[in-house]
Amino acid sequence: MPAAWHNKGVTFEKIKKHQEAIKYYDNALEIDPKFEMAKKAGKIILEA
Repeated sequence: MPAAWHNKGVTFEKIKKHQEAIKYYDNALEIDPKFEMAKKAGKIILEA
């Protein structure tokens, strides 16, 4: 369930733990490589 991993990523992003958030977004993408929300969220962190 990629949405659960994405939601954990969002939680870590909100508390400014960006490296942890990226790990969770990556987990979501391992399950579903086309999961757009995780792709966008990870990209935003990396561009910041």
